[in-house]
Amino acid sequence: WVHKGESLISTLDLIDRRTPTLLTGDGGAAWRGAAEGLGIPVTMIGAYAAVRDPEGAWAAVREIADNGALLVRPDGHVCWRAMGPSADATTELRSALERILPPGDR
Repeated sequence: WVHKGESLISTLDLIDRRTPTLLTGDGGAAWRGAAEGLGIPVTMIGAYAAVRDPEGAWAAVREIADNGALLVRPDGHVCWRAMGPSADATTELRSALERILPPGDR
């Protein structure tokens, strides 16, 4: 459970059912930048998107560092995880997206 605005919601409710969702911690700026630079529709969620984890529950179960990232398919399944930062976040994220997106959506 996380806080979005004044509401307590499940992380499942953050997932976009039309595009992959990239979830990062507060230190995930490199992953967010990589996603923005790819030109592929990706919904990005993290502290910068008014999602807060004041009790640390999400941080305890997500199995990534604060500067890592999770990529979730529109059906809600985690399809890729980066435990921390990457020397080449753009290449790594592009590779993950190419494995899950139909050729016309890349």
